[in-house]
Amino acid sequence: YDPDPYSFTPLRSELLTDLLSTVAGTGKHWSANEGVRMDGEVTVGDRVIDFEDAPGHQGHTLGSSPPDSWTWIQCNEFTDRSVVLEALDIDGTLSICLRRDGEVHALNQLKHVVGPKSNRTAHDEPGLWRFSGGGEGVDIQVTVRAPEEVKWQTVSYMAPDETLRYNAHCSLADVTLTYTLANEEPVTLESSAGRAEWVGTEPPLPDRDYPPEW
Repeated sequence: YDPDPYSFTPLRSELLTDLLSTVAGTGKHWSANEGVRMDGEVTVGDRVIDFEDAPGHQGHTLGSSPPDSWTWIQCNEFTDRSVVLEALDIDGTLSICLRRDGEVHALNQLKHVVGPKSNRTAHDEPGLWRFSGGGEGVDIQVTVRAPEEVKWQTVSYMAPDETLRYNAHCSLADVTLTYTLANEEPVTLESSAGRAEWVGTEPPLPDRDYPPEW
């Protein structure tokens, strides 16, 4: 794949990111290749799956003291292939990024994350997440659903501070995105290929098994 020149971070300020990671234990998250198209193959046992021009993404979270909980969505498989959506809610602070036609609308300044005009999560529970935000020339409303019939991937892993995190991940979440750019009519897009996850120090879906990753 051709590398993506833009990387999304929950806070635009690198100084604030470093400070909060040290003081508040927020960790550091960035999406280095948020909206790339990939060619290649995957081999599982004796089965080989070829793919070409498939939507791809590379993200990473690190830090010696990760957050207690977070909710995350990433989707770059809408009918408008130029659109990429990513959002990350860390313990109630929400950052959003919308990309369209090569333009980036990143709602990740401090005013977008905290304060009276910040991005808002209206509802958040495993399987259903509604949130909205505005600024940078765009208003955004999103609903994320993990259908009951879709298989969840669950895992537990040890954080660097030796505390457990439980991850409930759905790679085929339904996403409804409505965005309004300045002086334009609202646009609504849907996808059934959102990658959504709910993570916490307690299992997000208590009736599931969380095999260890280590």
